[in-house]
Amino acid sequence: MANISKKKTKTATLADVLAAIIGAKKNGMADLGNAVKGLTPRERNIAEKVAAMKTELGNKSHMANAVSDSLHGMNTDFQRAMLLLSAFTRLSNILSTCESAGEIPHRIVKIFIDAFNFDQCSIMLYDRTGDLLVHVAGAGQMDYFETLEGKRRSKEGLSLKPGTGAAGIAAKTMTPVVINDIAADAAFVKSGRGPTQGSAACIPMLFRERLIGVANFSHPSPGFFDGHIMRALAPMVNSIGQIIEMANLQSELAVINQSLEKTVAKKTDDLEQINERLHNANRLKDDFIANISHELRTPLTSIIGFTRLLIDFHGMDEEERTSYLKIIIERGQSLEKLLNDLLDLSRMESGNMPMNVDRVNVGELVSRGVEQFRLMAEGNGIAISAHIDHRPLLLHADPRRLTQALGNLLHNAVKYTGQGGSIEVLVKELPTEIMVSVHDTGIGIDASQHDIIFERFRQVENRRNKAGGAGIGLNLAKQIIELHGGRIWVESDPGHGSTFSFCIPMEMRCDVDAPPKN
Repeated sequence: MANISKKKTKTATLADVLAAIIGAKKNGMADLGNAVKGLTPRERNIAEKVAAMKTELGNKSHMANAVSDSLHGMNTDFQRAMLLLSAFTRLSNILSTCESAGEIPHRIVKIFIDAFNFDQCSIMLYDRTGDLLVHVAGAGQMDYFETLEGKRRSKEGLSLKPGTGAAGIAAKTMTPVVINDIAADAAFVKSGRGPTQGSAACIPMLFRERLIGVANFSHPSPGFFDGHIMRALAPMVNSIGQIIEMANLQSELAVINQSLEKTVAKKTDDLEQINERLHNANRLKDDFIANISHELRTPLTSIIGFTRLLIDFHGMDEEERTSYLKIIIERGQSLEKLLNDLLDLSRMESGNMPMNVDRVNVGELVSRGVEQFRLMAEGNGIAISAHIDHRPLLLHADPRRLTQALGNLLHNAVKYTGQGGSIEVLVKELPTEIMVSVHDTGIGIDASQHDIIFERFRQVENRRNKAGGAGIGLNLAKQIIELHGGRIWVESDPGHGSTFSFCIPMEMRCDVDAPPKN
């Protein structure tokens, strides 16, 4: 009303008063009464009405501004609500679309960047074993964290202790940490591990009151993370924790299921193998019983038959009687050998095989063994011979058991060599072993059967058909040789005979001049 005050020296006109009212910054005029004193009543009435209209217009303008501000806030809240709804919808699809738990954090940070225009978003998961927060995913403008030493390294794999930095404090207290103005927070800027302006928030991810990790956000606007945003983000972050935890549980369950499937498959295979072995064992048992029955019945039938002949026919000559008696003795010795082999096999299986170690001359042992089978071999039209080094080859061994093993090899050679064939026994000194080989010109053995014939109650089909047998002689010989620290094997081809060999290591050798044990 400065203009009116200056004109007090002259009478103010209506035009002056109206101009002052319209130009006033506030609604109406506080000194309107003084301004209209010089006006006529009619002019004064007009001035007062204009002043009232100005005041009313001012009030309505203020109300319009208030309404506009309110509508703007509602629009902002609506936009935020839509962003939150969109983010929630996209988060809900993650669990069903992600192929692995490790993919989830990378998908989540991109959703937040797109939904809220964040400068940066990162997720750190809590490693309970090392008590560390480990960075697993990040998106936004910052591709690297800057360390205090000035070195740049990828965010992936970085870690920090709970209680260190804003994220560590959020993890330690399990409550959100908000930085409204990053530029004003000297400690945050000095750390060099994030943006230098705007606002930031670190929100712990919880699942059933257990820390899963921390979600870190930054926005270019200071004060962005107000109460409304935080109340919306907190449940979303907890949902992320639940998604990650469920995904981890699903991954663990998948691993367990895979392991269980492998275990079940292995157990199934084991069961099938056990069933196969049981089937084979039953078959071997049946074959063994049949073979033993045959091996027992055949000599017993001969013994009984020839004994009846001796009893019933008194007129036979002495030579014929002697021949029958030799057959009875031979069949009886076969029965005795079979029963002794069965007994020794049982002792071997139970670990109760007695060993009487003494000084043994291998050459003499082989020579005696060949002589024991000479009558049996020549009676079947088979030539038998031994090739032995005259120099004594002495070992510490059980002479009875070595004789038994050699006897089983010689017995097999006689059984499977036809009339007109031959058997040769060779004793040879090797650099670290003494080897004994029994070679025959018999029917031979296919290479695929070389290991099988040393198993209990196992026989090669063509050899069993030719000469029978219980399938225990070679297995017993193998176990006896192995008790002496040696090894046994066969070299053979069908139709070209067989060579069974065994070696006793030199560690078993003794001094030639040493006296024998009493």
